[in-house]
Order: sequence, then structure tokens, then C-alpha cells
Amino acid sequence: MSPNIDFAEYTEKVDEIALSVRSENKEAVIAGDINAKSFLWQSPVSDKREEYWAEWIAALNLVVHNTGGLATFARGTTQSFIDVTLSTQKMSTRIINWKVMEEESLTDHRYIYYELKVNAVPKKMTEKQKCISDWSAYNANVEIRLCNLEREERSSHKICTDIMREAYRNSTIKGPVGIKTVPCWWNASINDKRK
Repeated sequence: MSPNIDFAEYTEKVDEIALSVRSENKEAVIAGDINAKSFLWQSPVSDKREEYWAEWIAALNLVVHNTGGLATFARGTTQSFIDVTLSTQKMSTRIINWKVMEEESLTDHRYIYYELKVNAVPKKMTEKQKCISDWSAYNANVEIRLCNLEREERSSHKICTDIMREAYRNSTIKGPVGIKTVPCWWNASINDKRK
């Protein structure tokens, strides 16, 4: 955010970010040059903008990741802590090794580095699934359902799509790769009765 905007415009931008995090109700990382100074992110001084951020940080239960005591902005002898990384509580457990890099960035702002741990995919999601479909049962199911529709309903994309999806579900058996093939006498009706 620009250091040159007035406080009212600044608070509007902060509100927009915070309300987005609140309304989405998902994991989030907020990172950037917020041009606010605060003890919360290790600045030796605090300002009016920080107070506004502090209210939102408390309201949303956000975590401040800035650690290490190295300024994020350096121009000559002037140093500031204005680049901030915040996250939701759940996301905070996934952010590791946060640090300000000392190498040249070719700007007044230093690089900020952190790693984001990826949650492991549940095993059942990684197993390949084999689908065996009884296409004659599928066709029969679609035909029966379409015959029972009024003429206007047959032209509805949504209704026809729903019929095809249901017919597919009723005529398909899913299982891990390597399952035995389905006996010739097996059908969707038997599959439904076993549920």
C-alpha cells in the first residue's frame, strides 16, 4: 500500500483485505508492503496505521510471522519494518522458516522467504480407482427417465445432465485397481440393494 495515501483511504484498503479474509472463511496468507510500523512485527516504533491493523489482527485471530529482527526495508541508513506476513490460525501451522533475506534485491525492500508445508493427501485419494460401467444399464436408465419427462423438460440442459449423472452412478462400480471383474449377472439394481 502506498505510503502517500491518506488514513481514510488506507483504512478502506485494509478493510477490503480483512473483510475478504473474513467472508471467504478459508485459510489465508496476507503478505506485502503494508507501510505500517508496529511492535507486532518487530518495528522499534509504532504508528497510527498499525493500530488499525492490530484491531483486524485481533478480530480475525491472525498470526504475525515476522521474526528475526531484520528490517524489511532499507534505503541508505533508513531502515523500516513495513513488509508483513500474516496468516489465519490454521494456515500458520503450515508456514515455516520465515526470514528476511540479506541478499541484494535491487529494490529498497528485502526479499522475504518462507516455506509453505503442503498437507498430505489422504491415502484413499491417492489410490487409483477402477470404474466398471454397465453401458446397457446406463442406456436403459436414461431412456426410461427421458420417456417419463414432459416435452418441455426434455429440452432442459440441467434436467438431462442430472439424468445422465444419476444413470452413470447407478451403472458404475468403483474400486481400487486390481479388483475382480464384475460377474455377468451383476447390475445396478443389485448394487443399490446392497447399499
